Amino acid sequence: MLGPRGMAGEYEPREYWSRVAREIAKRPPGALLAGDDTPYFRRKRESFVARFLRTMPVAGKEALEIGCGAGVNLVELSRLDPRRLVGSDIAPDMVELARETTAGLPGVEIIELTGDGLPFPDDSFDVVFTVTVLNHNHDDMLEQVVSEAARVTRDRLYLFEDTAERKDARASYVLRPVEEYAAVCLRHGLRLVESERLSMYASWFVSTALRTTLNPSGRKEGEPIGRLNRTLEELLLPVTGVLDHAVPHRSGVLTRMEFARS
Repeated sequence: MLGPRGMAGEYEPREYWSRVAREIAKRPPGALLAGDDTPYFRRKRESFVARFLRTMPVAGKEALEIGCGAGVNLVELSRLDPRRLVGSDIAPDMVELARETTAGLPGVEIIELTGDGLPFPDDSFDVVFTVTVLNHNHDDMLEQVVSEAARVTRDRLYLFEDTAERKDARASYVLRPVEEYAAVCLRHGLRLVESERLSMYASWFVSTALRTTLNPSGRKEGEPIGRLNRTLEELLLPVTGVLDHAVPHRSGVLTRMEFARS
């Protein structure tokens, strides 16, 4: 999230994610998930790290995360021995949290984004990536973020975003088809090399239904879920985990998209 402008309704990314960061800071040590901390999102995080994040080609390279949140991805990638690792975020409270999370890690920098662009020269990084950042940006902002990401990318851009077969735009969240991300990136000189999805649609569908129906309507992202919600998720995840491999992908599927210079 690069700029201070709101995008739809009352969604203003700088304040929105600073508020989420303040909720994250209240959690026990180790519970640094961006957004909601639920059994489903913990499983999704574990799958993402094992299948996607730990295979990132950052060893000996310069890498940038746009929208680093609490900095947990940077902690993982620092173990792969990058030459330089930079995290950036628009929310001051997230930046503070990321600095605490990465304190003492050699070669890791945290930058607060205060304008409409990235404060780096062209072709600054071998690898640039986002993790569920662009699906919180509506179309005008998406174009801006991708333009800046492409500008500072020397070799590879990786987008790890929740996707869907059909576009679904909401106040603070947009599910897009892979083809739409590919078209936007191509306009800025990056072609899609390959894409891969996590097989978690059944788990996503059930967890979303539980979170929607079993919590107060005024609960905000990042705030704790109810005890019944948590208990039912824990009980149902082994079942939905089996169904994940049989149910076709539709919406809410975390997708790895790799782009290279066209």
